Amino acid sequence: MCFSTTASFASFAILTTVGAVGIKYVKKPSQKYFAAIPFLFAIQQLIEGFVWIGILNNAAWKTIPIHLFIFFAQVVWAIWVPFSILKMETKPSKIRVIKSCLWVGVILAVYISYCLLFYTTTAFITPFHVNYKLYYPHNYYPVLGLLYLLPIIVPPISSSVAEIRLIGILLLLSFIITKFFFSDEVISVWCFFAALISSIVYWVLKNHAK
Repeated sequence: MCFSTTASFASFAILTTVGAVGIKYVKKPSQKYFAAIPFLFAIQQLIEGFVWIGILNNAAWKTIPIHLFIFFAQVVWAIWVPFSILKMETKPSKIRVIKSCLWVGVILAVYISYCLLFYTTTAFITPFHVNYKLYYPHNYYPVLGLLYLLPIIVPPISSSVAEIRLIGILLLLSFIITKFFFSDEVISVWCFFAALISSIVYWVLKNHAK
């Protein structure tokens, strides 16, 4: 989590518990990918805990959790969010929209993976936050940021499930708030908001357990 080492490890424990409670409501194979979201966020927050430890102690291995965190934030979620929602969708018109966003996510994931391998990625601590610095080709970075919103925001907002649409709306609002108040720590802070929002997954699965 973006506030401290302790907060990161605490959020790991909380999200793991939320995921474990939610998983019991999975009644269809198509729901298991969506149910995994809190667990994936838990892993991501655990990784950021090690980002804090690595940076604060100037550890030789600090680049490993930094790269893993960015991999989760910008590669895993770009594919997992649209894919998990697509698996639960039943309306053809919605499926077409979400599938298009999934392809955007796949292309972005491939490109960002390339950047992680061949360009510098680092991070440093600011008061109560982790500031990630991604030295990708800057000619493309603003476009990259806008495209990233497509697989993350559009699929949940497009869903035929009301609770999932709420997740999409909350993700969009949290992004706007983060961009306005924490422009230098968007990656870390928005991931914190998204992790909190992922607790709604439990509510979705409970309401649609059949």
